[in-house]
Amino acid sequence: MGKHQNSSEPAILKAAEKVFLEKGLEGARTAEIAREAGVNTGVLHYFFKTKEALFNRIIQEKYQDFSRSLVLSLQDVSGNLEETVRAVSENVFDFFIENPDLPLFIYKEYPSHPEQVKMLGKAVREAPDAPVSRLQKAVEAEGITKFRAGTLFYMIVSFNLFGALSVRMSQDLGINLSPTQEEYVGRMREYCVHMILELINREKPNL
Repeated sequence: MGKHQNSSEPAILKAAEKVFLEKGLEGARTAEIAREAGVNTGVLHYFFKTKEALFNRIIQEKYQDFSRSLVLSLQDVSGNLEETVRAVSENVFDFFIENPDLPLFIYKEYPSHPEQVKMLGKAVREAPDAPVSRLQKAVEAEGITKFRAGTLFYMIVSFNLFGALSVRMSQDLGINLSPTQEEYVGRMREYCVHMILELINREKPNL
């Protein structure tokens, strides 16, 4: 199996990401993943004993990529709440646009597999210089007590998930967006930031 170790596993992971994001855990078949990877099912099961084990590996890696991109987006942010929220929101939106199958996957899979969202939160919390901790400090500095940073983070993810879904739907339906697709993406990105900041500003104490 030494030769397979070097070439088959990356091919399986790439194929599994494609199939799982398109069809979800229940809809995906190991035979299809093996065929997509160019290996037989025996080789696939050598690396991953069950479909669930392969699925969890794919989701963990995707969410770790997500959390790393968040950490990078905050490197040059001062700590101001508006700047922090903007950096996180724009990064989440951009990550969803760069991974166009991910928003629809999360939306479809969440009702039957809510533990996936918990995996996302875990990956973000455990990241170095955790983005949620940065959000918490920024929220506390503004004297906001109604919601904590974890709630704010999931709100940011939710707004941007549906924003990215609207972009994906317009592309899949062949809708000609005015004036251009690129400008529509930029406007939706900014709209998500604006709506989140509007909600936050309502909770700021009156001084």
